Amino acid sequence: MIETAGSASAARTSAALLRRGGRLVLTGIPAAGAEGLDPTDLVVRQIEVQTVFGAPPAAWSHAVRVFDAGLLSLRPLITHELPLTDFATAIELVGSGDPGVGKVLLRPQGPN
Repeated sequence: MIETAGSASAARTSAALLRRGGRLVLTGIPAAGAEGLDPTDLVVRQIEVQTVFGAPPAAWSHAVRVFDAGLLSLRPLITHELPLTDFATAIELVGSGDPGVGKVLLRPQGPN
């Protein structure tokens, strides 16, 4: 199972849903000081936990080329598009917990 939300509770739920000997991959980063996974549960159920953070520079270059070539689109992930001046609104949207909020794109306003 792969958990990407960066939520400590989502990581705990993901671990609880695994069968004995399952594997959990954590890619999100929870808030500092968040309650962690239960180590006793991990050991008894033989759960393997792997984390992923960052990528080598070549991976980022490859990703940019793929998007630049039009092979992938981020557009379906964007649910809201706001001017940069609405930064506070964007933060409220992202932190709202609303499942209808995906990525919020902030656009700088050009010269008039």
